[in-house]
Parts: sequence; structure tokens; C-alpha cells
Amino acid sequence: MKITLAIMCYKQQDFIRETLLGAFAQDHDGLNILISDDNSPDGTYDVIRRTVDDYDGPHNITINRNVPNKGLIGHVNHLFELAADSDLIVYNAGDDISEPDRVSVLAQAYRETGAWLLHSDVLDMRPDGKLWGSQRRRKRQRIGMDFDIVRTARTNSTCIGATCAWSPRIMDDCGPITETDAIEDRVFYFRARLLERAHYIDQKLVRYRRGVGLTARTENDLDHDRRYLRMDIASFRQRLKDARILAPERADIAGAIEHKIAKRQRELASLEKRAAEQDGENGGR
Repeated sequence: MKITLAIMCYKQQDFIRETLLGAFAQDHDGLNILISDDNSPDGTYDVIRRTVDDYDGPHNITINRNVPNKGLIGHVNHLFELAADSDLIVYNAGDDISEPDRVSVLAQAYRETGAWLLHSDVLDMRPDGKLWGSQRRRKRQRIGMDFDIVRTARTNSTCIGATCAWSPRIMDDCGPITETDAIEDRVFYFRARLLERAHYIDQKLVRYRRGVGLTARTENDLDHDRRYLRMDIASFRQRLKDARILAPERADIAGAIEHKIAKRQRELASLEKRAAEQDGENGGR
């Protein structure tokens, strides 16, 4: 069985070395490690090259650099092309750290279940790499596996994308993600649940860096909320496309998603109006 640990990074020069060392420490034999940088404008790629040059271990290492930058969804889609001959693609964000047995645990679960998406719990980590003293007790990811498919269709987050592993077959029927503002884990989780091919592992397999990347709020609240709603709408649009391919007879699923899209569009319109009013007030000063 061929397994690829795919490290996807962009502008993560401060964290990528720790991530790579976590990948190199995996105890799974015959592991392929794919390091893919989305044309980072900082020193991420240079850190990758230096760290790989210093590596003298058993794993097979491949480095990819996208030129030009593909964006998040374009990068995810390209990852599946690069690892198309793998049985399982274990995703690793460029600022998170895999526990040494992560790939082995996922590989065993894949062999036992044949799932096309596997996900797990995490250890919450500070931006400086230290674990939080008090760890969250997450139940949603486990409980979400018992949601019926209509509830799943309209629910946002029922898995932590940073923990996911995918079979390339999750692309077979629906193809690459076409909604470029979507959040990939919401798309793939829905596909897997619709196909009854999702599996949750109740173990903390990833050190999940909070307060950076998508978990950080560097914009003002209004800008952040508008951006989030656009991503939310795009994710539901992709789910709707996929539902019409995988379950065209299930009008209840499509209807639930359409209702959610309409609700989010109203919320976004309200925020856009507020933003325009704020711009007008600021311009009048």
C-alpha cells in the first residue's frame, strides 16, 4: 500500500521546519513525503530545501513548488494530481505537527475500514509550539458521524481538516473542487459521508497550531466575517454540485443545502451593506 504524507504550505517560514521534522519522525515504513509549496513569497521554500538537504533517513522525499501560486483550492486539487498513484494521502498543514505514529494509525484504520476520508482529534498548540495547558474536549467530530445526511449537508464543521487523510477515490465521481473559495475539508467530508466512506479515529494525532493561519483573526471583525461567509457559501455550493452528482434522487439533501446558501447570502448582503455604510462614514470624515 502506497501512502503519501502531503505537506501543503504557504508563507510558513517560521513553522515549516518543525512540521518537516515531525514528518521525518513518522514510524511508518516506506513512507512517501510530498512537500508542496504554493510559491511562498517569504523564506518558506528556502527552509524546506535546507531541512531536506540535512535529512538522511528512510523516507522518500519529493519537493514541489507551484509557479505561479495556485491558491488554496487550486493547490489542494494539484496535490491529488501529484499523489494520484497513492492509496492514501495524509494531509499535513505547513504549521501543524504530526505525532510520530499518525501515519501508522491512519494506515491501519484505512486497511480495516476502506474509508475514503479519515479524521481524528488534535492536541491544541500555541503559536510558539507549546501545548496548551488545558486541552479542549471535542465531541462534535465524534458525534457528527452519527448525524443523518441531511443534517450533515447543512452543518459546517464536523471534522478538523488538519487531521484528514483521503483516498484519491474521493475525486472519482465529482472531480476536483470547482468553487475556488470553498473550504476543502467541508467538501470532502460531505462527499465521504454521502458515500458512507468516512471514519473517525478518537485519538489526538496532530499538534494543531492555533492563533495562526485560518484560526487567527488579523482583520477587523466585519472583514473577517464577510470573508468567512464567502467561504461558507462557496463550500455549500460545492456540496450542492456534489449532491446532484452522487444522490440526484435526494431532493431533501439539495433542498437543505439551497436553504443554507440562501440564508448565508442574506447574511452576507447585510454585512456588505454595513461595510458600505462604514466606508461612507469614513469617507465623510
